[in-house]
Amino acid sequence: MERSSDAFIESGLAQTQNCVSCHHQSLTAIAANWANARGIRPDLASLQRNLDATMRMLEPRIPKWYEGILPAPNPGIENGYMLMHLEALGHPADAVTDALVWQLAASQKPDGSWPWTVTRPPLEHGHIKATALAVKSLRTYRLPSRQKELDERTERAKLWLEGATAESPTELAFQLLGLSWAGAKPHSITAFTDAILAAQRSDGGWASLANLESDAWMTGLNLVALHQAGGVEASDPTYRRGVDFLLRTQFDDGSWWV
Repeated sequence: MERSSDAFIESGLAQTQNCVSCHHQSLTAIAANWANARGIRPDLASLQRNLDATMRMLEPRIPKWYEGILPAPNPGIENGYMLMHLEALGHPADAVTDALVWQLAASQKPDGSWPWTVTRPPLEHGHIKATALAVKSLRTYRLPSRQKELDERTERAKLWLEGATAESPTELAFQLLGLSWAGAKPHSITAFTDAILAAQRSDGGWASLANLESDAWMTGLNLVALHQAGGVEASDPTYRRGVDFLLRTQFDDGSWWV
């Protein structure tokens, strides 16, 4: 993933359009952070290149965020990934994170959810995912002068998530994560945990759609959601079967294909 991140940064898209991505930079940063916490040391030079490229993209956009211009289609998802990305790299609150959170707050809908208009499943898909990622961001990077307001926005998002209907397995996983990030009581998320557990296939994995085979994206995402939000321990037999599926299906080069 680190080599893939470096390759994207060196690509024509990154060089000509000053672009970094959720898929190559944000997810790599999050994975490296989690690995580091478990004693698997990341390539610090690669992560620094990741951060440098990210800040080159984000800093010039500050005025446009305050004008409500960028990113227009999916602020909950795109801003949310960027803020999780910066958190994973240990980046402190600054003018960039303030502007991203400001636009997130400004783009919340009256019902408590966040808009979503551009479909790129599974990475960018659904109001539930947009709302979950937005909640995570509001909890992580605080605006000191607006804490009471942001807490109220988080509460409205939590109430919306509790009543929303997931239209895909990815949305269901993020519904569970979002409720946990919003501070929902354990009893209010039990049904979502049970629904994910019930969808596990006989091979130990989960599928991204009902008519598809089990895959690494959905299996990995559900294991994260169950462990972080659903209270399922890594020693649980259900969890272990999911891990076994991932170990069986990984390629020799370290990747998975979905």
